[in-house]
Amino acid sequence: MLKFKINDDGSLSNRSNFALLNLLVKDKNKSWWLGPDSMKVDSKGNIYVAQWFGGKILKISPDGKLLHIFEIAAGDGTTNVAFGEGEKELYVTVVKDPKDAQAKGSIVKIENVK
Repeated sequence: MLKFKINDDGSLSNRSNFALLNLLVKDKNKSWWLGPDSMKVDSKGNIYVAQWFGGKILKISPDGKLLHIFEIAAGDGTTNVAFGEGEKELYVTVVKDPKDAQAKGSIVKIENVK
């Protein structure tokens, strides 16, 4: 994941690494693609990252530190993450087997951690 400075004119500069997902957590599956597949930002500026092929959601602080790992038991293809009311829950779309051409999956609700 990258970060940039937003200049007064709206242009971007100072490209740098924000968080290297493959270094934050151990790979559940060997894959060239661990995400991000989807990202959401909460009211405190924390970023929630869905890891395709990772089977998890990562909660990362605004300064790039790993705060929590949400393991998703329903499958390895976590694709999207959304908040429930008051950010108390996460709704995650997940594909059971990312290699399945039929993309059989579900939506799971998990408790958020503050």
